[in-house]
Amino acid sequence: MIVPLNYLGPSKTAPNQFYINSGTWRRVYELAQSNPKDQEFLGYNVMTYVTFFKGDERHGRSFETWSGALACD
Repeated sequence: MIVPLNYLGPSKTAPNQFYINSGTWRRVYELAQSNPKDQEFLGYNVMTYVTFFKGDERHGRSFETWSGALACD
């Protein structure tokens, strides 16, 4: 979840502020689509990464987020 908290306009005397909740790794189970009558569920892990930058790193961007999935063992 990303929520913008404020906007200071074009003066940019202070950085824009955001609330970023990346959650945690969690396992998700979904019903297999190939034969739903068998009621088989497959699991995988869902995760989100948040990276913060200072100054002119990443062309002045202050953060980026990436979400992905990881197969279960």
